[in-house]
Amino acid sequence: MRDWFSAGALYIPAWILLGALMGIWGPHDATAIAIWILASVVVASFGWRAGAGQAKQSREIHENLGKLVRVTEPSPVNILTAAAAKILTLESEINAVKRQQPRRLNHDQIEAMSAYFESVPREERSGITILVHKNNPEATQYGRDLDFLFRNFGLAHGLQPDSGIGRDLVGVIIRVKDDQSRPPIAKHLSEALTRAKIEHRIEALSNLQFGFAPKTDCQLVLGRNG
Repeated sequence: MRDWFSAGALYIPAWILLGALMGIWGPHDATAIAIWILASVVVASFGWRAGAGQAKQSREIHENLGKLVRVTEPSPVNILTAAAAKILTLESEINAVKRQQPRRLNHDQIEAMSAYFESVPREERSGITILVHKNNPEATQYGRDLDFLFRNFGLAHGLQPDSGIGRDLVGVIIRVKDDQSRPPIAKHLSEALTRAKIEHRIEALSNLQFGFAPKTDCQLVLGRNG
C-alpha cells in the first residue's frame, strides 16, 4: 500500500482533483457539477493506479539494485555511491592480477612502437641502455623484448644488470642526465611507450650509482612489476 500513497502515485490525481474543485466553483448547475466530479474522480483513480504502478516499479528497481550493490537503504545516491565503490574495487583487483602476470611486449605494442620509431629522423636516434636488477628475471625478460625491438631501429645500447636498482623501484622509468633538459631520444622513447600504452615516467634517478655509457643520452630502467 505504501506505493499508493507515495508522492509519485499522488502527483497526477492531486492535479486532477484540484481541477475538479476549480470546476465546482464555476457557474454550473447541479447536474454539470455532478458529472464533472464523477469524471474527475474516475480519471483521478486511473491516474492514481497508474502512478502507484510506476512507484512500485521504481521502488522494486531501487531495491534490486540495492541488493546487487549491498546497501541497506536503496536510495539513488546510496546505490550510485556503492556502485562507484565496487567499480573502483574491481579496477584494483584487475590491476593486481595484471601485476602478477609477467610483462611482455605483445603484437600491438610492437607494431605501435615500430611505426613510431620508423618516423624518427636518423640523426635523432641514439643508443638506449636498458637497466634491470640482476636478480629480477621478469624485468630481465621484459628488457630483452625491448632491446630486441630497439636493435631493429639502431636504438639499442645493450641490456645491463644493475645491483644498484633497489627492489623498491617500481615500473618503467626513462632516466635522463638532466630532467630539465631532456634529449630528443628520451622524448621519442616516451612517445613510443605512450602509443604502446606502456605506463612510464621520466626521471633523473640521481640515486642510481650506474653512470651513463658514452654516446648514451638516456637509459630505460625497468623496476619490479608493480
